[in-house]
Amino acid sequence: MEESLYSTYLGDTVRYDVWLPENWSASRKFTTIYSFSYGASDAEFTAQEIRYLNKNHISHTPPTLVVNIKADMDRMGYNYETGGLTQRGLKMLECIEKEIIPSMEHKYKASTFRTYMGQSYGASYGNYLFLNHPELFSGYIIISPERLSPSQPPFDITAKLAQFYGKRTTFYFLAAGAFDMERRTQYTGEIADLVKRLDSVKFNFQYHHLAEAGHNNSTAMALPLALDFIYREYNSYTESQTAGKFSAALQKYQEKVNAVYGISVDRNAYQVYQPFLSHLWQQKDTTGMLEAIDFFITKESGGRQIRDFAYSCSIVGLAEKSMELYKKAINKMLIEEMSTDRGPSTLITCYRELAMNISKDHPREGWDLLQKALAVTIRHKGSIYIDHYPDIYFYLGQFAAENNYKVKEGLNYLLCYANERKDLVNIIHFDFDKIYSTIGKSYLLLKDEKKAKSYLEMAIDLNPENITAKELLNKLSDD
Repeated sequence: MEESLYSTYLGDTVRYDVWLPENWSASRKFTTIYSFSYGASDAEFTAQEIRYLNKNHISHTPPTLVVNIKADMDRMGYNYETGGLTQRGLKMLECIEKEIIPSMEHKYKASTFRTYMGQSYGASYGNYLFLNHPELFSGYIIISPERLSPSQPPFDITAKLAQFYGKRTTFYFLAAGAFDMERRTQYTGEIADLVKRLDSVKFNFQYHHLAEAGHNNSTAMALPLALDFIYREYNSYTESQTAGKFSAALQKYQEKVNAVYGISVDRNAYQVYQPFLSHLWQQKDTTGMLEAIDFFITKESGGRQIRDFAYSCSIVGLAEKSMELYKKAINKMLIEEMSTDRGPSTLITCYRELAMNISKDHPREGWDLLQKALAVTIRHKGSIYIDHYPDIYFYLGQFAAENNYKVKEGLNYLLCYANERKDLVNIIHFDFDKIYSTIGKSYLLLKDEKKAKSYLEMAIDLNPENITAKELLNKLSDD
């Protein structure tokens, strides 16, 4: 969003850009990252990096507004010699504090948790804010700060400042590239020695000497680390939940996020709910799982999220609830998500898991579900979003062999799979010894002992420890 306002403090128009998260809503509050259009701390890159890291489940940042204030060095007004601001710079700061920030809070629902991000001159400006206006920002991303001489700009932490930071939750991230100029790397190290003394329960500090970075690429290399650090409390989960107390753990987590960041928990984010699900799997906590469903499944939940909870229910032993959620996920995808990136793939997964896990003792029902998965696979064949094609052929053959149901059809699927499998990447598809042992079992069910023996021996040749093949061969020998 391209924004502008007339600043009564500057007597001039100030322009700034705002990047909104994909799931921005006027009903929620959002943390904000502010930077100037100076140096390598590019706001558009920051917004895209947050989106990329979240989308690919590499790390997780809550939905965040990114604001880029368009100002040159004169308007910013930072003075290396004194470490202070010019008169024009002071007016610009008043504009930020009393006009831009209130506008963001009113128009875009920005929370009071604000992070300043700067590189080079912008980083030194950020240190001015850190030292002189500590109430303005809760987070600082300071990358490759510049200086002219050992005393310019000055960097002193007063006792009063230390007292302030001892009482207010603050995150200070500092980084510089090993291949930057010596005066910058030395300056950053000196700042680190001073700031780390503030480290406490409230004040959070992290310093990185980026081994492969220079001056201009230090932001790109530091940003993922900085985001992880600034939002560490958002990604910090209680791991000591016990059965019957899971809702209390969720409540405590939500209260912490609100207290630190002034926002609510993004209940539909994979990185938020998955750690809780993993814990529930380990504990086989059915009570906690039902509480987690009530907390995390909302009207905004997508098919993938609902499927994750359906699968988790099957893991802890809630078969009926699992079936209910699978049906809900399938309806969600069929009605709303078949044109999305992951809709078809997730739908196939739902059909397959229902067949292989929930309906494994009901051959006709399970077979019909796998046929539906096959139909979606064929319809979307060639799409990069169909995970692990053509594994559905193996699942059909495996299901037929394990249930002694439609074995001849299942065998045809297995032979088809074995043929297509030859040109596929090994690590993401079924091993050939497992394919051959399943084909051997199918032939055995069809009373073709000669072909059964041939495929079982092929499986043993590839993997002497294949238990299925060994047991079936022993059975053939006994017969």
